[in-house]
Amino acid sequence: MTAQIKMTRKEAEVQMACFRQTFSSVRLLNEKAVLHAPQAHSKRTELECRVLHEKRQLTTLDVTPQRAEQIFARYVEVDGEPCVLELVQDLQQDTPEAVVQRRQMLTQTGSMGEKLYRDALTGLYNRRYYEDALKNRGMEAGVAVLDMDGFKACNETYGHQAGDKMLEAAVGVMRHCVRRSDTIIRYGGDEFLLLLPHIEEATFQQKLQDICCQISETRLPGLEDIRLSVSIGGLINR
Repeated sequence: MTAQIKMTRKEAEVQMACFRQTFSSVRLLNEKAVLHAPQAHSKRTELECRVLHEKRQLTTLDVTPQRAEQIFARYVEVDGEPCVLELVQDLQQDTPEAVVQRRQMLTQTGSMGEKLYRDALTGLYNRRYYEDALKNRGMEAGVAVLDMDGFKACNETYGHQAGDKMLEAAVGVMRHCVRRSDTIIRYGGDEFLLLLPHIEEATFQQKLQDICCQISETRLPGLEDIRLSVSIGGLINR
């Protein structure tokens, strides 16, 4: 695995979602989770303790009458916390094609995750990232949907470059208004999804209002005739 050792929680989630396409089990374990692992997985736990201590990647085979597994364990720091990224493959269910695909993924994780889950124009996470990494997490968060008003008409009147500038300007405002822990997703052509975890209702609604107001005040250089506006609505998911 050649991806960076230090990463944010979001970057770790991208990598894990990517690995889940080919591995039987993917987990991110902090030191406490490693030390309190079930005795039934003693060989796996021993490997992960070594990874934490030596700060490197190790692999082993765990073969018993009940199972045959290949275990990859890699030291990573997620938001500054030492962790082990554990990847387990059930060898009894393996195929030659899966082995090749898994080897390729292990050597390309960082760039693959970025290409797979990033929108090329805005650099935001895309709909696929939401579907793979976030949709079923059941987190408590403010969830908002934002649509660009007049986006199609702008494309038809001024061209797609003008439409791209509209999107980039709106994304710049959203990034300025949200926190580092929040996530902005380009869900469709002119549709964005905002996920703001652990936020009070009043603060959430104020942020949505601020985004609307600041986008409406934004002007596009060389395209002064275009007036930006958005439709936005959201609720707290508990």
